[in-house]
Amino acid sequence: MVYCREEPQFTSVRQIGLLTANIEKFIANMKEIYGLAPDRTGRYPAESGPEDCIRKLAFYNFPEVELEVVEPVNTSEAWLDFLKKHGDCLQHVQFNVKNLSEAIRQMEAHGIQLIERGFSITNPKVEFLFFDTLDTLGYVTEVVNFREFE
Repeated sequence: MVYCREEPQFTSVRQIGLLTANIEKFIANMKEIYGLAPDRTGRYPAESGPEDCIRKLAFYNFPEVELEVVEPVNTSEAWLDFLKKHGDCLQHVQFNVKNLSEAIRQMEAHGIQLIERGFSITNPKVEFLFFDTLDTLGYVTEVVNFREFE
């Protein structure tokens, strides 16, 4: 008898997300302490201005993982409440999955609620989803499908 084991969806951590109340201060501190400048900065949505964006972003790329720094601006209360409650902190861990639909199914099967959905500013084909794993894991789980386009 042959047993078929389904390949796990959550095997590739692509990004660690930090939340800050002041991205300019964070960038200055990274430069001062580590000598590191962000590889890129931006806003979400990409076409928004500094006053009307939802989030300000800075990215530091390392060989195995990207560090994303997020300052919520004009966003949902969930982001602002998270920042108020926890201060500058780890906000999310992003998993890059082969099959986004299967990953969604797996999260829903565990009763984990989808809290935000959108598309990447670097590749508009890539979808991101935030799931509320804060109470169970201490951070939000982000799922992306970059692997579907590799």
